[in-house]
Amino acid sequence: MPFSAIELFVNLLFLPLWVCVWIRNEIDFNVNPYGAALIGVSRPFLSFVGPVFGRLPRWLVALAALGMCLLVRALVYAALLGEGLGRLWCLRVGFEAFRMAGGGLIRYLACSVLSFALFLFSLWGLFLVFAGLAGRRQYGEAWVFLRRVCRPLSKLAWTPAAVVLVVVGALIAALLDLLGEPALAEPVVDVGRVSVRSGGLNLGAYVLLSLSSWANVLLILRGILIVLIIGSLVGAFTGSHGMVAVCREWLELVLYPLRRFRLQLGIIDLAPLVALVFVNLSYALLNYVLWHGYLAVL
Repeated sequence: MPFSAIELFVNLLFLPLWVCVWIRNEIDFNVNPYGAALIGVSRPFLSFVGPVFGRLPRWLVALAALGMCLLVRALVYAALLGEGLGRLWCLRVGFEAFRMAGGGLIRYLACSVLSFALFLFSLWGLFLVFAGLAGRRQYGEAWVFLRRVCRPLSKLAWTPAAVVLVVVGALIAALLDLLGEPALAEPVVDVGRVSVRSGGLNLGAYVLLSLSSWANVLLILRGILIVLIIGSLVGAFTGSHGMVAVCREWLELVLYPLRRFRLQLGIIDLAPLVALVFVNLSYALLNYVLWHGYLAVL
């Protein structure tokens, strides 16, 4: 996936517009330090394009602006990548990767929309992991921000939200299978690698691809843990109390289940390292089980 870094950056730019679609009371969002920064990014753009849409509600303006941005990305990629390089633009869901571009503007637009949908899927999956780990410790500025960014899924209880997430992931996999084509010509039978099969997929495969994509969120969580651990250490050594406070606030969302145990070596807190080991083992186990289940339903 040579465009994965570009895709992540572009989808992050689109995220404030998506958040504005679900905001009905901007004042509540502005009192949150993380939310105020996010709204501050989108406010100038919405003020600029607002007159184009007349007296539409702000959330509809944000939705229309998001649609325009997705269309612009499709047009830019179609113009810059062309028919040849466009075929290198792949979207991955679980064990499968699909080429979406290279078939005209419609496929580029579908690729743009599904790319953002996969981004939201990962974000929502990460939220549900945080929600499961946080348990009853669902308070603080970081948690409030995460809940508001992950609307509308965050309005549901954990179990219904998990079901909705798996259904959304299966739908994305089905659309990619319908509109795209396999990214590789030969099958790769290896855990954690892309598996390309001949013929279409079935419902069971779509569900397992969705679960596999959700399991891949643990890799994102691992990266976040590493960044937060390094950030807290840098903040401690440089005397940046603000950095330490932010890193610890987000770390506690993950480390809350471990706080019932005494995981310290002198003044050194071992909980983050234990969490990293647990995340790695969980990912390896889930990936192994889902891979063999996927092979069974093909």
